[in-house]
Amino acid sequence: QWDKPLTSKVTSYLEDAKEFVPFKLKEVESAELINKNNIKTVEWVEAASDEEEALPDTSHRQEVTITFIDNSMLSGTLVSDTPRELSRLSDCLNTKESFIHITNGERHIHVNKNMLLRVTGS
Repeated sequence: QWDKPLTSKVTSYLEDAKEFVPFKLKEVESAELINKNNIKTVEWVEAASDEEEALPDTSHRQEVTITFIDNSMLSGTLVSDTPRELSRLSDCLNTKESFIHITNGERHIHVNKNMLLRVTGS
């Protein structure tokens, strides 16, 4: 499983049936278990060596602005693997997955749909 591109690894990890995931900060020796329902976002910056991990051409992309339940906002490109006939914003958001994938330049952000108040397409 660990030979998958980073995006696929993170998605698999977040969408796994396990409710709690281990989390460890570099500064702390012990790990904690965090309930995935309380994760707002998981973010990383794409390294130059990750270029071969480009998103598939079949992915649907749409510019969006997200408003979270705490009224903070995030803008970027929603990337979804929905079929072409299900490429409306509502189709991309109403999938069985708990997290959506947003890109913003080199940033990749997996966003917990439970933390969303509103999503606006542009």
